[in-house]
Amino acid sequence: AGTLMYLLGGRGLLRAIRRFRPDVVVSTYPGTTDMLGRFRQDGFLRVPASSAITDLAALRYWAHPGVDLHLVTHPESIDEVRSIAGTQSRVEWVQGLTSPGCLDPFDKGAARASFGLPEEGPIVLVSGGGWAVGDLIGSAEVALSADGAVVVCMCGRNERVREEIERRFATEPRVRTIGFTDRMCDLLAAGDVLVHSTAGLTVLEALMRGTSPISYGWGMAHIRTNNREFARHGLADVAQTPEELLAAIERALRNPRQPDRSAAERPTAASVVLEAASGPGSGASSSSL
Repeated sequence: AGTLMYLLGGRGLLRAIRRFRPDVVVSTYPGTTDMLGRFRQDGFLRVPASSAITDLAALRYWAHPGVDLHLVTHPESIDEVRSIAGTQSRVEWVQGLTSPGCLDPFDKGAARASFGLPEEGPIVLVSGGGWAVGDLIGSAEVALSADGAVVVCMCGRNERVREEIERRFATEPRVRTIGFTDRMCDLLAAGDVLVHSTAGLTVLEALMRGTSPISYGWGMAHIRTNNREFARHGLADVAQTPEELLAAIERALRNPRQPDRSAAERPTAASVVLEAASGPGSGASSSSL
């Protein structure tokens, strides 16, 4: 697969990069990262290449031996990155790849009020990512079984799913829907539990806000590997059935998490990339950045 992408898309990508004459190239997409690593190894790219890794696991295309710098959002990812890229690969745990403000202090009551949510009682957030994939309706039905819970279904840009949820729960005042929002940090601050189907940065942002993440409702492809690693490292609960989901929600409500601000002590992704771009042998100077 990597070779096919390289042969079919490599020339176009290389032309696009060369038009900008960059001092450093940063990839946020695993397929592109694989090609950048090949460019570096084959001598077609002479400036440093960096990979911004926003998944916890299943990093085969997120990491590459030819990539100069790997930026990870979870320290638990470092061993896997090095197993792919080599033990000498530079790997940095960084902040700055999540939504702005997720590491800031917050007031839960104020966050709830800003979304018109009850000040008291459990709030369960249900998300299927930007595309609203997975069993959002089933998740909401299970979450309603938790004593007194109000459920907020995050539907991203998928208006069809939002309409389906609103029809299904038209007579249930404890279910709310919300479309795409740039206030994820505030919404997560308002919640107690996040039921999420697609893993990714939303789980990390929930941990930063002290919202207990549960993975449920999609479990395909690389998400299966991420789910296994979430459970192994104690970062998120994983449920396979409605019964397991309800048990996980009730367990999370009994044992609320505290906000995890450990990443606040880490350098920002931008500062590490700039340092790499102006380092020895980079071909760039700090004044050119």
